[in-house]
Amino acid sequence: VDKPGVLILSPFAGAGETMHEALVVNPYEISEVAEVIHRALTMPEDERELRMYHLRRRERQMDISHWLNAFLADMGALIAEDGIPAPNAPPATNGSSTQIEPMSVEDFDEFLASYIDESSKLALLLDYDGTLAPIAPKPHLAFLPKETKKVLLRLSNIADVHIAIISGRSLQDVKEMVGIDGLTYAGNHGLEILHPDGTKFVHPVPQGHEENLSQIKQELQESCCRDGAWIEPKGALLTFHYRGAPANCHSKLKTDATKIITKHGFTASPAHCAIEARPPVQWDKGRASIHILRTMYGVDWCERVRVIYCGDDHTDEDAMRALKGIATTFRVTTSHAVRTAATRRLSSTDSVLTLLRWVERHMQGRPMKLPPRSPSPARSIIDGNIFIPVTTLPPPVEVHMEDALDGDAGRRRRISATKSPMNTATANGAGIGKLH
Repeated sequence: VDKPGVLILSPFAGAGETMHEALVVNPYEISEVAEVIHRALTMPEDERELRMYHLRRRERQMDISHWLNAFLADMGALIAEDGIPAPNAPPATNGSSTQIEPMSVEDFDEFLASYIDESSKLALLLDYDGTLAPIAPKPHLAFLPKETKKVLLRLSNIADVHIAIISGRSLQDVKEMVGIDGLTYAGNHGLEILHPDGTKFVHPVPQGHEENLSQIKQELQESCCRDGAWIEPKGALLTFHYRGAPANCHSKLKTDATKIITKHGFTASPAHCAIEARPPVQWDKGRASIHILRTMYGVDWCERVRVIYCGDDHTDEDAMRALKGIATTFRVTTSHAVRTAATRRLSSTDSVLTLLRWVERHMQGRPMKLPPRSPSPARSIIDGNIFIPVTTLPPPVEVHMEDALDGDAGRRRRISATKSPMNTATANGAGIGKLH
């Protein structure tokens, strides 16, 4: 088979507990099965390759000897070290994601220290609202806490750490809210990406996109912008917020807004007390995350890079599903009833700050990597301010130059020069000569 396929597993299959890169679906949920099959059929090739690579690597590592040792260790027949998982594998979830317990500070060493080894680089992919900054009544009031910004700034100066902020805000908005240079910023769920070197990626949108978006905005203003509901334009998309409306109006506002958005061919995506009108393109935070990692580290990034993703809402689940089994992901939520594809839960933005502090301590505590030493030259020849390393010198060659003009006396003099690798820079005035 030239191109990799997609593995779909039932959660009732034993392999479903370890093959996290597969698409796991309950076979008795017909609508969910249909969605997963459609996702598998439309999955981009680079994501298929990434998932299949990790599946095959795990099978090579967890061979028959690994399973034998694991069974014996569980029976108490071997010491604990014989049954440990592969050193570079992301931490296991110990069951379905809905049973994941919140993290405490003490858990991070046990949970992440073995995942982020001494030689790997680390990519931190972080949502903004509800993850780095607490949710606010209005987007412009969702300020980044000072301590969080300080930690992010220090992390951005660690050579082996790269930070990307992936937000539903517009690119310019999220960049201004964070205000730290040297980071990757992705706005509109990754439709626009600005890299630290100034290069920019903009995902193409269908023809007539602007006209349709304008019609959506006009109809939402006429039909739904009441009782505290309002529209937030974001360039390539817009968000209809109904958080400020009375609770008994939420259901109708949500239904009416969804009808208007879908009527014009856009996708109505739920958010925190909001509905986003997103263009009908196969692009989300998951695809954007993989694009950012490939751009930062190359196509073989999964060999050298460990990834941590943090997010708090429905749109972040796209990234958590795309990175499942490949990265360590965190869903910021206080509810155990929320279904999530994340590896673990964090209870609040304060817990995210605790995670960032742990990452800073861990990365700074790793042994310093010294650059390889280059062999020192046998000796150096100094000619003015020029230092020329020399290893082996061939015998000098006598070169005679007739009729050279002596500038001081105006007389023609004969010059003999010794030509060797030491004075090949004669053309630049660095030759060694002797007047006769």
